[in-house]
Amino acid sequence: MSTAPVTHIHISEREPDGSWEDCTWDSGLEFYRDAYDPSKPATHAEAQKLRAASGEPPTGGSNLTNFRHGVHVRYQKTLPLPTPAKRILTDLKPGYCSTVQGSMSAFGPLHRLSKYDRNFNGAHAIYLARTPGGVLLWCDPEAPTAAAVPVVVSEAEVTQFVNALSGGVALVAPALKWPGVPEDTVEPLTQYLPGWTGTVKPTANIRSAPHITATTKLRVVAAPGEPVVLIGTVKGDVDPDNGKNIWYLWWKNNRYEYTAMDNIPLLPKPPAGGVDDGYTKATQDAAVAAQKAADQAAIDAAKAEAAAAPVTERERIATAEANRIKAI
Repeated sequence: MSTAPVTHIHISEREPDGSWEDCTWDSGLEFYRDAYDPSKPATHAEAQKLRAASGEPPTGGSNLTNFRHGVHVRYQKTLPLPTPAKRILTDLKPGYCSTVQGSMSAFGPLHRLSKYDRNFNGAHAIYLARTPGGVLLWCDPEAPTAAAVPVVVSEAEVTQFVNALSGGVALVAPALKWPGVPEDTVEPLTQYLPGWTGTVKPTANIRSAPHITATTKLRVVAAPGEPVVLIGTVKGDVDPDNGKNIWYLWWKNNRYEYTAMDNIPLLPKPPAGGVDDGYTKATQDAAVAAQKAADQAAIDAAKAEAAAAPVTERERIATAEANRIKAI
């Protein structure tokens, strides 16, 4: 397994006033650097220069056609045509990266991928890569510069995101350079376990690859054991104690970590089912309704304040003239 491409640097779209803009341009620049030219500045200012080169106004929505035009003008590079929603996951092969446009309405305010702007449910662009081992990495430009991104996501979450936007598309290309992991340690996922948890037993070895002879033994678990949120399983070395080659893996300290199957002796615990864990549709709908009510209350208060403000002489004359015309 590998982490993000060596050249990857998160570019935040956050403005000094705390607002967000330029998601297409920031995530697009992350993609361009990883797939074509890592010498380009990994900055929000550079993303804004790409936007200006395209002829787009400084604010408002942009699409990947706008981004391609900006790249062509500023970098003299012609990017491939966008990939439609139904082909994104197929074209995003192991070792590839992309910038993807979809909609955050797919998730709701309490979903983990909405954490940087809980009440945003509109069109959005993010950076997405698939590691040589097949794991999907999601980097949200709404995240602040120092945020812990990218994060691991499932194919189902990506599909929800792109399908929530009519015309969801992506630009996809191979990443230039991934971390130097020996080929015999790069293994595809054999089982995906989104949200499952387990506990690594005390004295178990945690390694940097699914191999008993891995050169890096990260640490030995101390009592009473180490809880982990699993990504899934991979095929690794055969464990001499049980004759099986199944290894669990998870994400920690910005890297993948592994342990042999017997080191998590109890069956992993799946995500809660039938229990409102904060991610159900009812809870999300209630949170959206509460926010809408709060927004409307703020609007009503602003209108009331404006109505109570003193009428200027110019407004008084205009109103009197309008009334005079109506009376004629």
